[in-house]
Amino acid sequence: MQRRLPVADEVRAEVDVVAGEVAVVPAGAETWRAPGLSHILRAQPGPATMRTYRKDMRRPIDPALTARITDWLARH
Repeated sequence: MQRRLPVADEVRAEVDVVAGEVAVVPAGAETWRAPGLSHILRAQPGPATMRTYRKDMRRPIDPALTARITDWLARH
């Protein structure tokens, strides 16, 4: 099963395209829209800037994301 975690607030991510991609994956797929995460997988309450980037990198990856991945791994 393919896994894709689009980042809802990422400018480069085309989140709405994911539903179409899921439909064509023969083995099936599971998606989860990760609201408020930046491309570095940290919660981003406001707009990301170069000023906040260093500080954000020092924070751990979002716990909701790691819980989702851990759950998926346990099931597969």
